[in-house]
Order: sequence, then structure tokens, then C-alpha cells
Amino acid sequence: MRAFLTGLIFGFICFCGESQVDAADPAAAGTRYRKPDLRALKADTLAAQRFHAPPRPKRLRRPPSWAPSRALARMAQLEDGGADDLGGLDNDDLLDEGESAGRDPPAAGNGNGYGNGNGNGDEELEEPLSVEELIAPPTLGVDSHDWQGPTTLDVSPSVLPGLPPSSFHSHGTGQETPYCPGCAACQGSPAESVPSIAVSSCGGCATCQASGGCRQPCLGKYWFRADYLHWWGSGLGLPPLVTTSPDNTPADEAGELELPNTRILFGGNENHLDDARSGARIRLGMRLGPCSSYGVEGEYFGLEDETDRFFASSGADGSPILARPIFNLVPLVGLPGEDTRLISFAPDISGSIGIELSSEFHSGGIRLRMNVGGSHCGGSCLSCSSSGGSCCGARKSKQWCFDFLAGYRYVELNERIGIEERLVSPIDQFDIRERFEGRNEFHGLELGCLYELRCCRLSMEFLSKVAVGNSRQTVIIDGTTVQTAGGITETFPGGLLAQRTNIGAYTYDELAFVPELGLTVGYQITKFLSANFGYSMVYWSNVARPGQFIDRDVNPNLIPPEVVPVTSPLRPEFTPNRTDFWAHGINFGLEYRI
Repeated sequence: MRAFLTGLIFGFICFCGESQVDAADPAAAGTRYRKPDLRALKADTLAAQRFHAPPRPKRLRRPPSWAPSRALARMAQLEDGGADDLGGLDNDDLLDEGESAGRDPPAAGNGNGYGNGNGNGDEELEEPLSVEELIAPPTLGVDSHDWQGPTTLDVSPSVLPGLPPSSFHSHGTGQETPYCPGCAACQGSPAESVPSIAVSSCGGCATCQASGGCRQPCLGKYWFRADYLHWWGSGLGLPPLVTTSPDNTPADEAGELELPNTRILFGGNENHLDDARSGARIRLGMRLGPCSSYGVEGEYFGLEDETDRFFASSGADGSPILARPIFNLVPLVGLPGEDTRLISFAPDISGSIGIELSSEFHSGGIRLRMNVGGSHCGGSCLSCSSSGGSCCGARKSKQWCFDFLAGYRYVELNERIGIEERLVSPIDQFDIRERFEGRNEFHGLELGCLYELRCCRLSMEFLSKVAVGNSRQTVIIDGTTVQTAGGITETFPGGLLAQRTNIGAYTYDELAFVPELGLTVGYQITKFLSANFGYSMVYWSNVARPGQFIDRDVNPNLIPPEVVPVTSPLRPEFTPNRTDFWAHGINFGLEYRI
């Protein structure tokens, strides 16, 4: 009995001594309570995200389920307390967390704070960990159903001191979020001193922009577009200029309008100069700075000169009948009314007449583009995909932008009517030339907007703008008559519809509007090159067109050579007549944008 009591007392003393030693120095108690180092805690951080990050070349074994939640809780505690030492997480806390979760604590012996749940502690990471891997944002991956903690981590500089401060942006919210430098490839923005992270890890361009990326307008850094135009213009209206009648028609009725046998050979409608015309449009510009929302753009387009010609002549016998209709204000017999000036009439007069119409239309301007809204990707989805992203596969694959336009617009429209006539009689010959020309120049301020929508390789652009300014209109009327009789040639001012009463140059200014609409659909061929097809329309509210200034009211006594003295009225005369002009059509071409 005495021996039994002695052994019991001795065992109690040994047990108490061991407990005091453990309490005084837990590290001396053995490897069971070994304190984890900094690398182990960083490994725990990776373990919290490894099930949500993109697949690695070498797959890591899944760490114990106690590690993520405990590590996250400790990291949140450090952030709230302002601590910068990661060594404060002791193994007592880790053990308690593992036991409370009903799982095995980490095994001793490997020094990294990892265990396999069975106390062996023989599972280790296969390769060193990088800072980029630690801050990679979570995405759904394998075995994610085991994760019960938060889906994102706070990776501010206080938690991960290895990153430079330039890698974070607060966005004015007081919370720092990581900058996604992988989008620099599709934004064209520099990423010095920032770790290179794949765009796919940022969730596409839209996510990168939300994470502090440089806001890039859709227009790119430089752009150049060349389009082929296939347009139609509004027709030029003309009064009846040449008529004919059957050969047996009396001379006082030959070619006279409003008679059943009279046929109009040229004029009398608005179907002149309305055929399809080819043209070209060039647009180029640049952005004002690497991250600027402002850009400067210049544009020029023009249509090829269109001409319309008419020619008619008679034989030497004066057949067929050709005539120029007029409204005679001073007839020899009767009241004023429809009459003609004969070009050919058998058997006394033979002759010919030629008429040429021409038109040219072009425009140019320079403007400022200011981006006022949109989901900025800084280029096409193709460029983002080529740099490692997956814009086309992202949920927000549609990118759009809205630009405000302001600048200067110049438009020019020149049209001309030329008439050449020859009359041959037994005693003399007359060569008559007349010209009616309208020149229009517009200078004004242009305002508008441009909306662009992109989805993968497809894009759509809607353009709407209007220019307001001065339309300077110049009308030129000229005519000459050359008479040859008995070998003597004389030249007189005036012809038939252009006489001394209306010959001259007339200039006046008017307020005008020039709106333009355009719809273009594009397809991205390569990273920088796209093909475009669209429709455009331009309208000019106030122009002078030469057909409007031809006055058919004629005083025959003014026809050269004049009958002296001339009795009134002095007609034809110039009367300002204004009309409008429009052009529209399809266009297709290529655009190079970087």
C-alpha cells in the first residue's frame, strides 16, 4: 500500500511539471504546436482560392477544409486591426478550428501548416507560389461545392505587401480593388510595375474596366476608313428645251407646246442627273492621349462628276422639224402665248442643237469626338481574345459607346447647263451659245452623335448629325450669238433664253441646314481590320440649281440682232428661285483601327 501511494504521488508531480513547461513555452513541447511560417499562410491564401481560379498546369491537392475559412477570418482580423504581421495566427487557433469542424488538425513534421487529415502530414505543394496566383480573382472551378467561405478575397497592400501601390485603385469607394493589367493588351495602356495577369482571370474587358482599367473610347488610338459610294442624287428639273412635230405641220404650229402633235425631245421633267454615281469617302482620326475620351476626326467624300448630253440635227433638207419652245410676250399677231424658235424646217432652214448637263458634289469637315458613355473595351473583342481574354464568351460580351460630335462642315454643289445651237439658212448662219450655272458653297457648325455597338466580330454604327450655317449661292447666266452673212461675222451678247436682260452673275447668302444620317454594319476580319457595309443620306435645305433660273418668257425683239427700238417688257429676267438637294446610297469599304 505504501508503494502504491508513493507511485501515485510521483506520477502526479511529473504530470504537473510537464503542464507547467508546456504553458511556459509551447514551442518546447514538441512539433505538435509548431508555429506556421509566412509561406504557409500564403499557401493557405492560395488554398482559399484554388477551387475558383483558372486551372494550373500542375494541379494542387485540395488542402484541409479547415484552412480557407480560418485563414480568411484571420486576414479580416488583421485588416481591421491594422496589423502587418502574418505570423499572429497560431496553431492553437488552427487546431481549435479543425476540431470544431469535426476534422483532423494539421499534422506536424512538414513545417508548412498542411496536413492530409490523417496525421501523416506528407502532402506538400508541388511548386512555389507567385504573387499573381495569390491575387487571381475567383472563378468557378472543380470541387467548388466544398467551398463555404466568401467568393472574393481582400488583397489590399496591407494584406499582400509584395504588390506595388500602383496595382490598386479605390474608385472613390474607399475600398481598394486590384487593377487588371492583362487588359492593357486590348486597351493599349501601359502596365509598368504591375504584375501581368491574363485577361481571362479578370473576367473579360468589362470586368477589367470595372476594376480600374483605363477607360478607352471605342474609336481606338488611330483609325482609318475608306468606303466606296454608290449614291443617287435628286434630279435636276428643266423646262422643255427642244420639241419636234411631224413634217407636214404648218410653220406657225411646228414644235409648239400644248398641241397634240408636238413631242418634247429634251426637258420638261426632273429626271435629269439622277442616275447612280460612284464615289469615295475617307475618314481618319486619332485620340488625344493614351486614356483620353477625346479624339479628332477628319472626313472627305465626293461623287464623280455626272453628265447628261443631248444632241439632235436635221438633214440638209431641214427634216425633221426641230424647235425651241418659248412663251412669246410680244407676238406679231394675237395675244401672248406659246410660240417657237425654229432650228430646222424644210425646205428653208436646217440646223442642230446640243445640250450638256453636268454636276459635281463633294463635302469635307473636321470634328471633335467626345465619348460620353458606354462599356469601354478599347477595341474589338477580337483584340481582347487574342491577348488571352474571352470577351466573346463572357456574360457581358456586348460593348457599346456613345460619342458626341462637334466640328466644321463644308459642302459644295456645282451644276451647269450648256446649250449650243446652229441655224443655217440660204443667206446666213447663226451660232448660239448659252450657259446657266449654279454654284453652292456651305460653311457651318456641325453637331451630332454616334452610337456604336459591338458583339464579338459584329458591329453596328448609327450616325446622326446636322450642320447649320451659311449657304452662298452664285448663279451665272451667259449667252452669245455669232452671225455670219456674206463672209462677215458679227458677235452679239445674248442668245434665246439668255439675253442682255438676265445675263450676269448673281450672288446671295441664305441660312441652310445639312443633316446626315448613316447606318453601318461591320465584321471584324483581323485584330485591326474590319469590313463595313451601310447606307447614308445627306440633305441640303437651300441651294440654287440652274434649271430654276431659265425663264421661258421672251420678248422676240431682244433676240440678237435686236430690233431697235425695243419695246417692253424686258424679258427674260433673273428671278431668285431656291430649292433643295439630297443624295443617298449604299457604301462599303474597310476600316483599320488600332
